Amino acid sequence: MMNNEKWDRVHALIFTVFSISTTIEAYIYSIAYIASNWVSVPRTLIALLSICHLYGY
Repeated sequence: MMNNEKWDRVHALIFTVFSISTTIEAYIYSIAYIASNWVSVPRTLIALLSICHLYGY
């Protein structure tokens, strides 16, 4: 069974930091999805990245 202990300052700080960081992460991922069509990636860069990924660089 769990004890009904009160939260300390440290618990509140950890919860606050976790909440803010997950909010920022969600914002960053949503911006990346929205902005993916703003700039086109050159085909040569895609080919280079594909080769690098193939050989494990």
